[in-house]
Amino acid sequence: MVVAAVTLQRDAIHKKLRFRQAGEYYRGLSQQDKDDLITALSGDLGKVTNAHNQYAMLSYFYKADADYGTRLAQAVHADVGQVQALAAKLSEH
Repeated sequence: MVVAAVTLQRDAIHKKLRFRQAGEYYRGLSQQDKDDLITALSGDLGKVTNAHNQYAMLSYFYKADADYGTRLAQAVHADVGQVQALAAKLSEH
């Protein structure tokens, strides 16, 4: 029996711009696809009973794209100003 030694190297994945990919994806959608995405996500986000968690998620979407986050916040009847304030505190790095 021959046993080969295997060396693994694990490096941390460094993501420079956390929200950019989601924003680019959203901006690349057609208007109909954006509308469908907002409908689907707001249905799930509207079921979140913990306001802190709901606002945290909304702020992530807002940080990715202001229209994205605003539309989602409006769809779940959240305070857009509060979402904006939370998003402003998020770091891209």
